[in-house]
Amino acid sequence: MRATQPRLRVLALLETLGGHRTADELLTRATQSDRPLARATMYKVLSDLAEAGVVTVADVTGSAARYELTDDHHHHFVCQRCHRVLDVMCSGGPCAPGRVDGHVVQATQVIHHGVCADCS
Repeated sequence: MRATQPRLRVLALLETLGGHRTADELLTRATQSDRPLARATMYKVLSDLAEAGVVTVADVTGSAARYELTDDHHHHFVCQRCHRVLDVMCSGGPCAPGRVDGHVVQATQVIHHGVCADCS
């Protein structure tokens, strides 16, 4: 994968802002700079980075997908009230890629839904 300016900018945004960001949040921040990114470019870059395994996508049901830099294997908790997304570290079970019945697993994603401590 080539290190293009849009890819580097999106990676820098994710690093600066931290994980669990929607494409729109990243786009808003990018357009506040002197070198804005087009919406189509943002989605293409995020797709390319996710396909390359550099970015992880948390497909949050009922809300926009969230993007974060791929650093460790973890799951997510989504609050049904405030829509906050929290990391849940793995403690057993299927977390890291491996093999399932002879198939090669490239990613495992578990999303817990409930009410966070702040909202309960």
